[in-house]
Amino acid sequence: TGSAGRRLAVAAPLFALAACLLVWAKSDADGFGIIWRYSGWANQTLGVCALVTVTIWLVSHGKRRVAWMPLVPLAFYAFITCTFLLSARIGFNLPIQVAYAVGAIFAIAACALSLWWGSRRREETGAFIKDEDSTMRENQE
Repeated sequence: TGSAGRRLAVAAPLFALAACLLVWAKSDADGFGIIWRYSGWANQTLGVCALVTVTIWLVSHGKRRVAWMPLVPLAFYAFITCTFLLSARIGFNLPIQVAYAVGAIFAIAACALSLWWGSRRREETGAFIKDEDSTMRENQE
């Protein structure tokens, strides 16, 4: 019963918020369009966060050779998301040239910081995490 009460305490406000958003979206002529833009931006931001996390994990676990796999979509999504937020009316409404420049800088910084943070975590926990090369050598012996 305690667990069900805690779940209800978390779920009830979320359901109430969703119901309020749906009522507002139906009552406002542009309501759905506004919600769609914000949920799209939030989804892309979540994707950037997930790709940063995967990159950090790969680098910190000695899989730097395959870290390019999340880095490519990370650079793309970071650029697109930042550029949209800076240039859109619902964002900062800056000129598109400024948004492109800042978006490119943000994408490069996101990739570089992900690699740096993963390397830093590897140095901190290096004694506990084997890289894939040493694991492969051990398996061959």
